[in-house]
Amino acid sequence: MVIIQHQKITEVLGPGTRLAIWLAGCDKGCKNCINQEGQNEKAGSYYPLSEVFALIRKSIAKHEIGGITISGGEPFLQYDELKGLLSWIKSNTKLDTIVFTGYKLSDLLKKHGNIKNDVLNYIDVLIDGEYKEELNCGDYLRGSSNQNLYFFTGKYIHDERFNSLHKEREFEFEIKDGGETFFIGIPPIGFYDKFIEQLSTIAG
Repeated sequence: MVIIQHQKITEVLGPGTRLAIWLAGCDKGCKNCINQEGQNEKAGSYYPLSEVFALIRKSIAKHEIGGITISGGEPFLQYDELKGLLSWIKSNTKLDTIVFTGYKLSDLLKKHGNIKNDVLNYIDVLIDGEYKEELNCGDYLRGSSNQNLYFFTGKYIHDERFNSLHKEREFEFEIKDGGETFFIGIPPIGFYDKFIEQLSTIAG
């Protein structure tokens, strides 16, 4: 499994404390994608699934995570690895799973004939569709209004945190040694302009 970031504990990519995993490689090229680095498969590192399983066990023990969020990049470009990961999570833990994809669910169903049994049965919430800058409406966990939320297990279908009227976007970022900034979550509308303005103020 080729992963670009795999050790981020967060509370902004779904309910509760979660482990976020970003799979490398994407063929969508969405304008102003929040994770442009993730589009390049070569930007990631290969990890055997056994190492990812060990990371999840460690995150449960150390951080008491309640779920895992898988994003990218495009997770479904690594279909077999994604299938193995999700199957293991549901068979060996009590964690819930949220998965982001740039593909429409209808396209995934056409492309992968057995996807319901292979993958979808192991996902609690799927957010589908490309990010479209002009449709960014500020919804929680949806980058743009063309994207859909599918509640396959029903766990969160009545959870008000998934209703944009009750839950605002939350966002985190870290500045690494050397100045590289890594963003986690879906930024509020206008965030980048305000962020650059604040940096300019500090620099000045």
